[in-house]
Amino acid sequence: MEIKVGTLVDLAAVLLLTASAICRPRDSDGFFVGIERAGRRIARHRTLCCIGVGLLTLAVRAALLPVWHIPRPSVQDEFAYLLGADTFASGRLTNPTPPLWQFFESTHIILVPTYASKFPPAQSLFLALGQVVFGHPWFGVWLSCGVMIAAICWMLQGWLPSGWALLGALLALIRAGVGSYWMNSYWGGAVAAIGGCLVLGAYVRIVRRRQFAYAWVLGAGLLILANSRPFEGTILAVPVILALIHRLITSAAGRRRLPLGPIVVPLLVCLVCGAGAMGYYNYRVTGHPLRMPYREHVEQYGTVPVLFFMPFQPPRTYRHDSLRFQYVEWEMTQIRQAREHFLTVRASELWTTNEALLGLALVAPLALLPLTFRDQRTRLLLIVLLAMLCATALAQGIRAHYLAPATGCLFGLLIQCLRHLRASRFLDRNTGRYVVTMLPVLAATAFLITLAIALHTERPVDPLSTVKQKPEVEARLLATGGKQLVFVHYHLTTVAPFDEWVSNRADIDASPVVWAQDMGPIENRKLLSYYADRHAWLFEPNATPPRLTPCPR
Repeated sequence: MEIKVGTLVDLAAVLLLTASAICRPRDSDGFFVGIERAGRRIARHRTLCCIGVGLLTLAVRAALLPVWHIPRPSVQDEFAYLLGADTFASGRLTNPTPPLWQFFESTHIILVPTYASKFPPAQSLFLALGQVVFGHPWFGVWLSCGVMIAAICWMLQGWLPSGWALLGALLALIRAGVGSYWMNSYWGGAVAAIGGCLVLGAYVRIVRRRQFAYAWVLGAGLLILANSRPFEGTILAVPVILALIHRLITSAAGRRRLPLGPIVVPLLVCLVCGAGAMGYYNYRVTGHPLRMPYREHVEQYGTVPVLFFMPFQPPRTYRHDSLRFQYVEWEMTQIRQAREHFLTVRASELWTTNEALLGLALVAPLALLPLTFRDQRTRLLLIVLLAMLCATALAQGIRAHYLAPATGCLFGLLIQCLRHLRASRFLDRNTGRYVVTMLPVLAATAFLITLAIALHTERPVDPLSTVKQKPEVEARLLATGGKQLVFVHYHLTTVAPFDEWVSNRADIDASPVVWAQDMGPIENRKLLSYYADRHAWLFEPNATPPRLTPCPR
């Protein structure tokens, strides 16, 4: 479910907060002082706070399930992650190339040398956990978001006072934990955010508190980043590792010298073991330990460069017009628009990212971000966030899940801005305290109002019009009895990017419904002969109206 009215509701919340902060009676200060004291008492129990905010995230989303149901995949990235999850849940790292594999080509997957998702495995592993333990892959998303909020709280406790860390975790719970598409799709984001929080939280504990056992946590965080968002994870890891090396060198002349062995040895052990596991996974999927599935996919299908200013790749040969439309026409158009209107396109993407993670109510305090330049305590967080923004702007673009490794940085800097606001005075009134205390309440209220409006105005759609309605189509097919084979034929004058219906389970032959590309009557005979025991259909999802007709043998 896509929420469209959130910006208007957030704007109303900001205006209400501003007006009430100016007009509120002075005798209300004692009430907010009491709230702050209660929050500080709770925040002293650091471990319980981390566990509590994580469980609260899970409880809030679970409580909303009767009205905000388990999401359905609609973007092809999600189907690719679900393919990886189904593969892992079946006890395999990859799948053999199916017979007549040309019929099953789709975006973001590879079929040779093996049948697998192109994406790194971390997100799919969480989805597989949900599929195995709870019977549905979305519960893996649900669990990852709960762990993410706990990790954000733990990370912020290392950088900020415990009370402010709890406030940051609660704000993250409202926006990134429950309200964002990270929780309500299969696209990912939370897993990479966990990795980034582990890296940043471990770094600050090693350097400032000399708790060297957290070097193991730092190594684990780096491995999570390498297997979720490798490019963006590298952008986060480089400043952190350089800062750690700098502290190791500069502290050698002081009395509180950081020991080399307790820090470097755990990191090396984690990285060597992780590199070995990643190499084995790559070997099973692509046949070479240093060749990632993503790279294999680019070699077979990719046309656009990794960095938008680089030259385009040589033209590929596509067997299906829908793939050519996706990889050539649509992606090339996006890159050309980014080149011609760089600032406009990136500003639009940045605003969309803000709507997904913060919203207008929480982005307003970031106006005080210049004040954090002088804060030595959080300067590294600012460097990491700026590096991430620059790197993603030069690569695929700025998206919320691209910036996921820096989620902890974002909320850490937001809280630092709120600390500056808390210390401010306006018209001799303690306005800063009032605004900081009321901000989580208004953010939560704005989210609930937005959700209620979206649920109330959501209208039923034709079950054959979008990929999100694929379960209804499959139910309609299975109601006819027996196993089904569906050839998908697109009308390219109206086909939309990401509207790809051809996606299958890890074990295609065992699937009750098999989806295949329409390759014409002559070629289709080969698949009809192979699946002689299945009822055959021709599905035209973007015809007007969509058509599902029996396919003669």
